[in-house]
Amino acid sequence: MAVPAHDSRDYDFALKYDAPISWVIMPDGKSVDFGKAFIGEGIIVNSSNTLVGLDINGLSSKEAALTVIEWAEKSGKGKRKVHILNESNWTNLFNVTKFFLYGLYYIK
Repeated sequence: MAVPAHDSRDYDFALKYDAPISWVIMPDGKSVDFGKAFIGEGIIVNSSNTLVGLDINGLSSKEAALTVIEWAEKSGKGKRKVHILNESNWTNLFNVTKFFLYGLYYIK
């Protein structure tokens, strides 16, 4: 998924090939082990884009997800949609993940 700070396989790949690792979720009230990927929920950091008017820094993971969906709907960039993931539609997971990579969410 190309989220090295928050996926163990991508973290290992980034270390092997000296790729940058950007942390966007920090555990709330807990110390961080920067020697491995953090896959839990926490507080969002390094996640603002002034060009599109979206700043989710300081929000919990769940609050941030809702804020991004609301922003996408209000700005006409996307809409709320539920995807049921199974082996035949793993690409849906990639489409949702694009927000975290490029500052986008379910682009029309």
